[in-house]
Amino acid sequence: MNKNVTPIPEGYHTLTVYLIVRDAAAAIDFYKRAFGATENLRMPGPDGKIGHAELKIGDSMVMLADEAPAAMAKSPQSLGGNTFCFCM
Repeated sequence: MNKNVTPIPEGYHTLTVYLIVRDAAAAIDFYKRAFGATENLRMPGPDGKIGHAELKIGDSMVMLADEAPAAMAKSPQSLGGNTFCFCM
């Protein structure tokens, strides 16, 4: 057994934020402008919505996706308020 296996991928920290948003493409553009985010990965679905994306802000990773209410992944707009904040 390889004892060098780590549950935290290289480039990630102990805690990684995963955001569910409405219009993930617009959110990615905003995070690039507002925080200097670098887009590492974008996985669009057949409907054009983003199923998964990964951004790097500073030395931290932020993952996000478009809301998918059928999968109980709802955005703050669907829930009626803000569900997170960024502290930098």
